[in-house]
Amino acid sequence: MKRQQNKVDAKVDIKVDRGDVIFFYPRPTNLFQNGISYFDGKYFHCGIMLSSDLVLSMTRKGVVIEHIENYKKCKYDVYELQVDNQEKEQLLKLLISSMSYLKYDYSGVASFVFRFIPQNPCRFYCSEFLCWGFYYIGLLPDNLNSTPTQLSNQDFLTYKTKGVI
Repeated sequence: MKRQQNKVDAKVDIKVDRGDVIFFYPRPTNLFQNGISYFDGKYFHCGIMLSSDLVLSMTRKGVVIEHIENYKKCKYDVYELQVDNQEKEQLLKLLISSMSYLKYDYSGVASFVFRFIPQNPCRFYCSEFLCWGFYYIGLLPDNLNSTPTQLSNQDFLTYKTKGVI
């Protein structure tokens, strides 16, 4: 008799490496996620991989490290950051060190829809957070206030793979 895999044994098998950037498509039934992706053009969220199953990102809770399973039923695209491992580690060190003090930018997300709403320069949404880190290691995003889709189009990111969690 074949043993069924239980939830504890289940592991998401995605082909990612430490420092890869992951972009999430919205779940079909989530109106908030679909609203963001509609005005962004494709994605609703992004983060940077710490391992094959841990994502570091800016969320409504601030900077968090989450298990990839939290994005169950989400399609995703993975991009490789075109820098050496030392620069990736420098970037991850900076982003992780900011966990206790950086806050989420609700007005920044609202400005996706209502362009007249000013963004808070001391707060970040997911792609702004990553742009800030990229800028720190010498990469110059087109715009530090990039949306996830705009960030995915930067020259220093190369498409790697896609999948569903």
